[in-house]
Amino acid sequence: MAPIDHLKNQLGKLLSDLRAAAHISSTDHSVIRDLTAFFYSPELREKHEVRELRRRYSDLAREIQTYANRNVPQAMSTKGAEDLLTKLVSSVLSERSEPEFKSWVVSCLEQVETQLNRPVGDWKVFSLVDGLKVAEDSHEFGSVEFLEFGRNHADALLEELSQAYSRDRLELLVSPTIRDSLNGRTVALVRVKAFEAEAARANALKGLQLTVDVLNVYADMLYNPGLMVRVDLPRASRYRASEVVLTMQVAPSIQVSISHTAVGAIHPLHTADLQTGQANQLGVAKISSILKKSSNSELESAILAAMQWAGRATADDRPEESFLLYAIALESILAKMRDDFPITYRLSTRCAHLLASGLENRRRVSNEIRRLYGMRSAIVHGGKYEVSQSDLHSIRFLALNSIIAVLTDDRFSGFTTLADLDEWFQDQVLLSG
Repeated sequence: MAPIDHLKNQLGKLLSDLRAAAHISSTDHSVIRDLTAFFYSPELREKHEVRELRRRYSDLAREIQTYANRNVPQAMSTKGAEDLLTKLVSSVLSERSEPEFKSWVVSCLEQVETQLNRPVGDWKVFSLVDGLKVAEDSHEFGSVEFLEFGRNHADALLEELSQAYSRDRLELLVSPTIRDSLNGRTVALVRVKAFEAEAARANALKGLQLTVDVLNVYADMLYNPGLMVRVDLPRASRYRASEVVLTMQVAPSIQVSISHTAVGAIHPLHTADLQTGQANQLGVAKISSILKKSSNSELESAILAAMQWAGRATADDRPEESFLLYAIALESILAKMRDDFPITYRLSTRCAHLLASGLENRRRVSNEIRRLYGMRSAIVHGGKYEVSQSDLHSIRFLALNSIIAVLTDDRFSGFTTLADLDEWFQDQVLLSG
C-alpha cells in the first residue's frame, strides 16, 4: 500500500471509530462536537476507549507530519500536522445520517491527499536582532540576510503583500507592525520552504539562532572583551541592561551598599568587522559558506555544533553556565570520536597536539585541560558554584582556538568526517611517542 493510501485508510478508520465512540458519553452532542473536549473532558478522558482513540489520533498526526516532510525536512511542524488533522475531523461528532457520514468521510480523505501533495511554499521570515549594526543596506551571512530596516524595505514589503490583501486590511493589521516594530531596527530575513506558518517560523528561527551563536563566537574574538559585544534575538536579549542589587547589614550596625552592574552587551557587532583581514584569518568567510549549505559533512556539522555551544557560552552572563557551555563546545569538536580512553585524557592530548608544539608547551596545555575538567566535574556533580574569571578565560581560550583551528588549519582542509580528525590525532600520538 502506498504511504498516502495507508494514511487515508488509517484516517477513515479513525473517523468511523470516533463516530461509534460518541455513544459512550452521556454528554449532549452539542457539547462533545469539540474534539479537545471529547478527548480531555473529565468525564471521558480516563475511559479506555477514549484513551485508545487519543493515542491513535496522536500516532496519525505524527504519520501525517512524516509523510509531509518526505521531500523537504521539517516542512510541516507537529502543530501543523495536528491542526490539519483536527480541521479534518473536528465535525466528526456532529449528527449525520449514515449516508451523509460516508459522503463526508470521502470528502475528508480527498482533502488530506490534496493538502499533503500540494507544493511546499516559499516563505520569508523577518525577525528583529539586537546587538548587530549593518554597515550597508544589507549584509548576508550564511543563509541569513541582515537588513537595516528602513522605509524602503517597509514599502517594498507592503507592496508585495498588497498582491494578496486589500489596502484597508494592510493598514489595519500589517502596516503598524512593519512600520512601528521593524522600522529603524536591525532585521534578519530568512528564506525557508514550509507547508505552514508555524513550520516556516520554527525553521527560520532555528537557523537564525545558529547564525547568531556563530556571530557571537566571532564577536568574542574580534572585539575587546570589555565591550561585551553580543548579538541576541529579542526574546533572549540582555542588551544594555542594568542589574541593581541593594545589600544591607543589620547587625552589629546598619549600613547599606547599592551596586549598579552593566549586564549584557554595551557595543554592537558591526558587519564591516566581519570582512577584515583578521576576520578572514579566523574563518568568517568559510563558516558563512558552511552555514549557507543545504547539507554539511560530518566534520562541518561538528564544527557548527561546537560554534553554537561556544556562542551560547559567550552570550551567557553567568560564569558557571558559561564555563560548562565552553566545555561542551570543546567536547563537541574534540571528544566525539569513539575510543576507549576517558574524555579528560582525549581532550587533554588532542587539545595539546592541536594548539601547542614542543613537549613542554603540550604538557602545559594538557595539564590545564585536566585542571579545568576537574572543575567541570565539581560544578556538575559536586555543586561547586564559583568560577573565577581567569578559569573562564582559560577554557574560553582553549575552546575557541580549538574550533577555529579545526575550521581554518590547512592540515584539515581535506577532512570530511570525525574519523579523519580522529586518525590525525592518533598519528600525532604515535609520532610523539
